[in-house]
Amino acid sequence: MKKSLIAFLCFIAGILLVVSCSADDSPKVNFHLTYLATEGVSVPEYMKRGETYTISVYYKKPDDCHYFNGMYSTVNQSVYTMAVEAMVLDNVDCHPSAAMALDVASFNFTVPLSVYNNCTFKFYTGTDAQGNDTFIVKEVPVWQ
Repeated sequence: MKKSLIAFLCFIAGILLVVSCSADDSPKVNFHLTYLATEGVSVPEYMKRGETYTISVYYKKPDDCHYFNGMYSTVNQSVYTMAVEAMVLDNVDCHPSAAMALDVASFNFTVPLSVYNNCTFKFYTGTDAQGNDTFIVKEVPVWQ
């Protein structure tokens, strides 16, 4: 009896495995990454070395095919260049964003112990007529 039950359960499990695991069943999602324009930022008035602060970035998604994917950032000494990164779905019908409110992305920033004067934050806002990147620049004093 036990052998028959085990054989039956193995047979059912084998059928379920073959029927339910087809790699071609799921549709492919094509997307690309882009940066969204920063509309505004909220940074502290000053910071202290070694302490952590919340920084908020306000942006607007142009349509319902754009999804927040995180914050892009690079650092060169005490200059932090930041941008809102979005994943954009390709080959789908997109509808313009009707929302008037801005979306917000907040992140924690810990002031490095190696910074003694200021932290400069450059938030990407888009490109100008000549194709140059433009930024909102915030200089935050760092106190000991």
